[in-house]
Amino acid sequence: RKRRKRYEHNDLSFPILVMQVGTTLFIGCCVVFVGLKHLFPSSFEGTTTTATNDDDTYADDVTEVDIPEQLQEEEQPKQPKEAIIKEGETTAPTVAPTLEEIPPLPVWDLGQNAHYDAYGIMEGLLLEIDDDNLNNEFWTVAKELRQEFASRYGGENAARAMLERALSTFSNQKELEKDAYYPSDLVQTACRMKNKIKGTTTPQEEGVGTGVWKMAFGGYSVTVGRGNKFSQSFPFIMEQILSRPMKLLGLELHVRNAAIGGIPSFPYGWCLKNFWDSDPDVVSWDYAMNEAGGVPEGLEAYLRHITTLNSHPQLIVKDTYSAEKRKKVLQRYAIGEGDTSSDVSIVNTLLIHTDPAVDPLLDIKEKFRPFGFQRWREWGAPNGAPGQSLHHPAVKEHELIGWTLSMYFLAALELVAADVLTKKTILKCPTTTTTTTTPRVDGSFSRTIPPPMTVDIASTITNNTNTTEPVWLSLLYGRPSTSTSNKEWTLRPVHCRTSFEPLVRGDLKSIVVTGTAGDEIDLMLPKGRYFYGKGWVMDLSDKEKLAKRKLERYPELGFVDSKKAYYGVYESGPLTFLLPYEKSSSESDATAAKVAPKVGDDARLWFSSIVVCEVNEERGNGECQAESDMSYKVSGVNATKATIMDAGGTLYLGKKLCMYIEIPDEARITSRSDVLKQKEVEYASTSKNKTKMEENDDAIGISFEVQVVNKHVYDKKNACSVSHVVWEQMPPTPSRDKT
Repeated sequence: RKRRKRYEHNDLSFPILVMQVGTTLFIGCCVVFVGLKHLFPSSFEGTTTTATNDDDTYADDVTEVDIPEQLQEEEQPKQPKEAIIKEGETTAPTVAPTLEEIPPLPVWDLGQNAHYDAYGIMEGLLLEIDDDNLNNEFWTVAKELRQEFASRYGGENAARAMLERALSTFSNQKELEKDAYYPSDLVQTACRMKNKIKGTTTPQEEGVGTGVWKMAFGGYSVTVGRGNKFSQSFPFIMEQILSRPMKLLGLELHVRNAAIGGIPSFPYGWCLKNFWDSDPDVVSWDYAMNEAGGVPEGLEAYLRHITTLNSHPQLIVKDTYSAEKRKKVLQRYAIGEGDTSSDVSIVNTLLIHTDPAVDPLLDIKEKFRPFGFQRWREWGAPNGAPGQSLHHPAVKEHELIGWTLSMYFLAALELVAADVLTKKTILKCPTTTTTTTTPRVDGSFSRTIPPPMTVDIASTITNNTNTTEPVWLSLLYGRPSTSTSNKEWTLRPVHCRTSFEPLVRGDLKSIVVTGTAGDEIDLMLPKGRYFYGKGWVMDLSDKEKLAKRKLERYPELGFVDSKKAYYGVYESGPLTFLLPYEKSSSESDATAAKVAPKVGDDARLWFSSIVVCEVNEERGNGECQAESDMSYKVSGVNATKATIMDAGGTLYLGKKLCMYIEIPDEARITSRSDVLKQKEVEYASTSKNKTKMEENDDAIGISFEVQVVNKHVYDKKNACSVSHVVWEQMPPTPSRDKT
């Protein structure tokens, strides 16, 4: 113990130990530094830095050399940089970088379509417009837009060539060769615009002379603008570009982006009036992703249902360049067979495919690209925001789509301006914007359409004995207008209620009679078995809630779409709707009173079929199967003829979403009040969830009931859902006139 004490007393104190070690390290570092400086003096004499010009210019990157202070004598600047070597140095001289030349953009040969773009139209109109008219502000604004488009996309030649590659229009070539100076598609668009201007025409039909031009866009996440701000999606880019020139001609532009992320063409295509209203001038759909492979059936059905809108709008389709089958469908509906001047345009269509337009310019090195192609994959939303994936366009691509489409409509506006401002007959417009119509008994009109070209269902519908094709195809494509001819087809009136948003009208809640629970609870709050045991719950799927929570971190994005639905399990019991019989928009109240159903009538005289669709989501194994886990009743009668639909355009990731239900023979017309008395319960939804028309207990129609019958469907994870209820009405006939 004494020896240990003496050893401890001999230990150095901590401060002394630190000083000794620190001094030793300092001396060592100094020796190493001096040695290295003596051996490699050039490494300590100068540095090089690189300065890069702004990406928005076409300038080269330039490398500059900083000369050490001791070498900056008067005679030194006269020497080339590569000759500046310190005496005694053995390193190789520094070589100045070679300046990279800016490669010239290719010069494209412009085709015939360039004669009818905004530049070509203006060149031709200069012969018709005098100097006084050229001073009108519209022509100044149009010129500025053409110049900006050219500046963005590589100059006038490159920009016009890109327009030709990006847009496919459909005009009757025989008509163009015969006596028409402008393509028929452009004339149709221009004439519709002219007819909308107040005071230019005498209103002969609904929507003429309103002074409003409406554009309504449908589609999925690409059109929504995922990865960017909602306001940066291409529909709103078009609004920013076209609002001013339209206003100068007396048109107020209204743009509605009603696209919803991750949806197929149907059931959206049955609910166009719900999302767009009935009077848009231009509508759209996007086929590049959800219906990949160029399958045309969904597009043709979508086209046919667009003809049921009162305004018969022009259709913009965004698609891949390789989807040739869909392109042929668009051509057929735009110009018929295209071999005679008498072919009728059913739907004026415009096809945009950006890949062949941008690929040649994206192959150029980034710093040499035109401004519109730089920072091509830079997002408009903050980094990390939802939707920033490869299949979603970034801001610059949305801008390109918006500018490309806007230049087409600018060309039409130029024709309108020349016609209106010069008082010359530039446009030869028909007296009406519609085409062939067939009068109904009630005085309304149903537009005739050709037989479908992608499916053969004529024998099925005409004979009602051929069972080789599903009966529900008529809900997609229509049926022959007469029993003796297969040349003219019509669609029966189709009505929809949906829980998807954004809606203009027709909320699914408005037709609910009984069977819901928790309607007042916020959608984002969790809802357990307590609520599901009391009834069907308006809710979002777990994946949808997760997506919404991610979006909540970025409130500036501004997205408005939502895929909510009624969810139910075995304990939820029945969910009952009242599907009202609705008159057509052209029916007068007097006509509607004469030809209307009454309680007790045979339901099959007034209703043809019902479709109920679940929310489009993929929940994996164990999720509800609508064809086996649910039962359906129509006016209290079991619907035994219920078929899952597998038509093109109705599937989501291969999943079948919709059930087609035939009206049972015993089903009868009923009223909302009668359904309530039968159920002996109060309203399941509050009055604020009902539309004005349907607050009336005497609304007439058929009741429709859905219920989960599989006891193993007990949890929300595998719950059944209802997001759309669609019904097909029978057209009025004299035999049902109750007067």
